[in-house]
Amino acid sequence: VWLGAAVSVAGLGLAAGADSAALTVAGLAVAGLGVAPLFPNLAGLAAAASPEHAEAGVARIAAASYVAFLIGPAVSGWTSDRFGLPPVFAACAVLLAASAALGWAVLSRRRG
Repeated sequence: VWLGAAVSVAGLGLAAGADSAALTVAGLAVAGLGVAPLFPNLAGLAAAASPEHAEAGVARIAAASYVAFLIGPAVSGWTSDRFGLPPVFAACAVLLAASAALGWAVLSRRRG
C-alpha cells in the first residue's frame, strides 16, 4: 500500500511539473500504476483488521472510494477550469500523501 501511494505521488508530481504533453502522460501512467493496487489492498487490510466484521470494513472502503469517484471529477474540473491542470495534479499528490501519512499514523498507533 505504501509503495503504491509513493509511486502514485511521484507520478502526480511529475505530471504537475511537466512541461510537455508526453511528460504529463508519462507522469499519469506512473501514477496509475501506483494507485491501481490500492483499493484491493486497502479492502484486504480492512477485512483483516477486524475479521469478525470484515464486510463492514470492506463496505467502508468501498463507500469512501465511491464518494471520491463521484466528487473528484467535479472538483477537478472546476479547479482545472480556473487554475489549469498542474494544480489539480499537485493537489491530488498532496491529498494522497496526506492520506497515506494519516493511514500510517493510525496503523502505527494500533500496533503499538
